[in-house]
Amino acid sequence: GAAHELKAIIAADPETTAAYPRYVEAAKRAGLIDEATVLFATIHDPALAALGDGLCRAASGDRRGAIERLVFALSARPDLTAAVRPLYDAAQKEGLLDATATRLAGLEETIAAGTGVRLARAEMIAASKPTEAIELVDGVLAGLPGSLDALDSRARVLDRAGKGQEAAAAWTDLLAAAREAGDRLLTARATINLAIQRYYLREHPASRESARDAATLFEALGDRPNQIRALNNLATFLAFTDGLAEATHLSGQALTLARAIDDPHMLNLVLDTQ
Repeated sequence: GAAHELKAIIAADPETTAAYPRYVEAAKRAGLIDEATVLFATIHDPALAALGDGLCRAASGDRRGAIERLVFALSARPDLTAAVRPLYDAAQKEGLLDATATRLAGLEETIAAGTGVRLARAEMIAASKPTEAIELVDGVLAGLPGSLDALDSRARVLDRAGKGQEAAAAWTDLLAAAREAGDRLLTARATINLAIQRYYLREHPASRESARDAATLFEALGDRPNQIRALNNLATFLAFTDGLAEATHLSGQALTLARAIDDPHMLNLVLDTQ
């Protein structure tokens, strides 16, 4: 299955960090988190081992342990952008955004202010210090024009700062850059995020179009969980914009897919929005 394929990719080349979160997600669905933990423990690079361990801890519910491991990963490799998103997610769920941002600021003072550290801190402070967060991301982009990681963080920072129109433009920029780079997964993720942003901006026809595109892209990737999320989002958009019949059909399609992959979390997600 997907977990074993991704495990083989990481075992062959531990630097393929884009595969880490996908592997951990697949391992969690398959009940193989312990196996993933063992794999990451065999990686010689301490930062990469900590990244993998942090992801496994987060997937197992140990978010505080995940924060410790991910902060360590960034201290060992300040440019490790793969740690940015999981660190934000764990800190946000634990109510530790400010505390984690303070720790990252300390890293900036004691080590080279790497891309990963700066983007992580920007995402942490986006809601509380939006101007500083935007300046941090723009500083990264000035040094690394076209960086997909920085473009991704910029869109997220603008969204959390409450700048909806600017965030939609940033998602559009990321989408174009991801397509040009041939990054199919990032293209799909940028598309669904753009769909959600457009929905909140009440750009309903555009939001529905983007959500349909995202569902198609995730289906082509064989990414069933995100295909389900995209279908679920599209059904929600339609239900609130006079498309109830199609919304019901799409919700049923998402429910069928969730049952097919036997994923309780995805099943609950669909049932909760019906």
